[in-house]
Amino acid sequence: MAKVAQRSLMAALDHSRAQRIALVDEKGSLTDAPVLELPPQASRFFAKMLGMMAQRRPVMLVLQSHELTTQDAAALLNVSRLS
Repeated sequence: MAKVAQRSLMAALDHSRAQRIALVDEKGSLTDAPVLELPPQASRFFAKMLGMMAQRRPVMLVLQSHELTTQDAAALLNVSRLS
C-alpha cells in the first residue's frame, strides 16, 4: 500500500505544478475528500517516507531542537562512542 501511495504522490508531483493535492476515495469522489495544501518539498518528504516504508526500512524522526548526549547520539547513529 505504501509503494502505491508513493508512486501516486510522485506522479502527481512530476506531472503537475499544483500547490495542493486532493485526496479521493476509491470511487474517485471529491465530495467529502479533504484537500491537502502542502509545499512541494513536504510532498516529496512524504513520498520519500512512503518509499522507505514500502521497502520496510526503519525510519526515525528526531526534532532538530532535541538535544542528545554523546551516548544518545552514538546509539542513534549505531556507532560506538569514543571515551
